[in-house]
Amino acid sequence: MQPDQKIAQLSMRIGELEQHQTALLSARDAVENRPLTGVQVRHSRFGNGEVVRQNGKLFTVAFTAGEKQFLYPDAFQMQHLIAYDQALQADMEKYQLLQDKFAAVQSSIRAAQRRIEQLQRK
Repeated sequence: MQPDQKIAQLSMRIGELEQHQTALLSARDAVENRPLTGVQVRHSRFGNGEVVRQNGKLFTVAFTAGEKQFLYPDAFQMQHLIAYDQALQADMEKYQLLQDKFAAVQSSIRAAQRRIEQLQRK
C-alpha cells in the first residue's frame, strides 16, 4: 500500500475513533450527572449516612458525626463511600469501564497520529 493510501486509511480510522470517543464521553457524562440526593451510603470511619446536598460533582453526606463533603464519582471509585443503592454501584462499575475504554481509544488515536507523522516524513 502506498504511503498516501495508508495515511488516508489511518485518517479515516482516527475519525471513527473520535466518533467512538464522543459516544463514550456522552455515556460518561450521563453517569457523572446522576442525582445523588437521598442516596444511603456507608463510610468506613463515619458509618452510615445520607446524601443531603449535591452541587455539581461536590456532594454532602450527613453522618451521625456531622456532615462531610465528597467528590463524585471519585469517592465511590476510590471506595471511600459504598452506596446501598445497587444501581449506583452498577453505575460506578460502568463508569470505570467507560474510563478504561476512553483511555484505550485515546491511545489508539495517538498511535494512528504518530504513524501518519512517520509516513509523512518519508
